[in-house]
Amino acid sequence: MENTPRPRRSDRYQAQAAPSAQAAQPVTQHPVQPTRGYPPQSNSQNPPPSPVQQAMQPRSAAPAWYQQQTGYYTQLPNQRPPQRPAQMPPVRQAQAPYAGMNPAYSQPLQRRTAPRPTQSAVPHRVESVLAETVPTETADPNRLPLWLTWTIVGLCIVLLGLLAAHYLMQAYLTTRAEEWETARQNTLSYYHVVEGESGNSITYQPLIERYAAEYNLRPAFVAAIIRNESSFRTDAESSVGARGLMQLMPDTAEWIAGKIGDSNYSFDHLYDAETNIRYGCWYLNYLSKLFRGDAVLVSSAYHAGQTTVTRWLSDKGISSDGVTIPVDKLPDGPTKQYAGRVTTSYGIYEALLYPNESAEAAGAADGDSMSARAVRAGVANQ
Repeated sequence: MENTPRPRRSDRYQAQAAPSAQAAQPVTQHPVQPTRGYPPQSNSQNPPPSPVQQAMQPRSAAPAWYQQQTGYYTQLPNQRPPQRPAQMPPVRQAQAPYAGMNPAYSQPLQRRTAPRPTQSAVPHRVESVLAETVPTETADPNRLPLWLTWTIVGLCIVLLGLLAAHYLMQAYLTTRAEEWETARQNTLSYYHVVEGESGNSITYQPLIERYAAEYNLRPAFVAAIIRNESSFRTDAESSVGARGLMQLMPDTAEWIAGKIGDSNYSFDHLYDAETNIRYGCWYLNYLSKLFRGDAVLVSSAYHAGQTTVTRWLSDKGISSDGVTIPVDKLPDGPTKQYAGRVTTSYGIYEALLYPNESAEAAGAADGDSMSARAVRAGVANQ
């Protein structure tokens, strides 16, 4: 058997398709109308073949049927694509505009060419643009000058500062006045001073002034002794047996009763305010004469006894001149504290109850040292 060359696959397909194409009947092609998004509908007169019929038909009939149904060209491996026509069909001319349309739109469009500005016109154009974009400020005749505006603002700020300082100072002074009034009321209450229309007064003031004048004493000094001895309580009694407003001891009160010639004396009579103030003022007058009216020495002798004060005066370490002793030079103890409280109370009563007499006493104290000591003790030497 001779070896004959095997035909190519493409030649075999052409040989098989040639007789089939001749035997096949021509298929009428109907133009397929395009649809809006829907698949093309099949022709009811030519229904699609069943799968069995498709298998029995020759291969050359399939492209014709697909071409009829889909409207697209199918290209088999042995077919060439359709050639594009050499010339494009003429474009349909635009119809005349309908009646009523603006004739200007029917004319062909023309390109507008603006004249190129010359070099001399460019600066004028720039100036015109700047004049249009930048507004010009016109001077307001009612507007104040800048320096005057700032001056007014500064004056307003200074005025506000002065008002704030005024109100702050007023609040401070009000607070200080309230504090001073509270302290004054506490002082009056502590020293038993009562405010009235005619002036300040203290308890038993008429009796104090009566016997102070009788025994040549200052009423303020007597009131200071009573404040520190019994705090103006007639029933006061100490642990050592002193009684009454001026806290007189039994032996001292009996000795005073003999000096003044009181035949009806009784120790129980010291609870009586008048009797106690009378005896106490006589004793202060006696001490004032003994110690030359020095308030510190008289109050110290009233508390510790005249013998003790005489011994202190003879001590050069306590008294440098042997006549006076400052409060800070007194020996430490209750007598030193007592003398300091009495002298303080004496000054307060002078200021609250007898302001005019305290001014006269201060003027008299400038003239003579002996008179000054007498004024300090509230006793005028006889």
